[in-house]
Amino acid sequence: METESALPFWVPWLVEFLKVAIPSTLVVIGWNVVSRGNDRRESRKEKRQLVDKTIDHIDSIVEDAVVFFTSEDDEEAEHRAGKVLADLKRIETFLQALDLKDPASNGKTLITATTLRQSITGDGPFWTRPRVRLNLGSSLLSVIRSEAMQLVSKLETSYLALYSK
Repeated sequence: METESALPFWVPWLVEFLKVAIPSTLVVIGWNVVSRGNDRRESRKEKRQLVDKTIDHIDSIVEDAVVFFTSEDDEEAEHRAGKVLADLKRIETFLQALDLKDPASNGKTLITATTLRQSITGDGPFWTRPRVRLNLGSSLLSVIRSEAMQLVSKLETSYLALYSK
């Protein structure tokens, strides 16, 4: 005498389906978690590289500005002035791409190179022709160095705050 199974006809099919579906779903979920973590790491690395590149350009701007203001060679000074202006524009582009908040404003405004630009090209000797040569101890050069250091500090602080959460 044959005994009929008390289970509905679809239960064995469901069991077989779940044997395949559950591991597959777990693999997809795991891959998604790992992929998102990798994307975050890559994004952080790219942002760090851009911060480092921006800092290098800031250092270059300060060096070129010092040469511009102190050089006895007018041709070299004009060449450095062009580099300063190009690098200022470049770091503004980098800062826009970084989209980092200024820690001094409690995260309300973005970091910009406005004060560095003004310290170099403001209404002072940068635009004066014939060019006025400054000595290395000039207060203007100290201001430029100070503004550059403050900008680098803001970049570092903001970047660290972004990923220390």
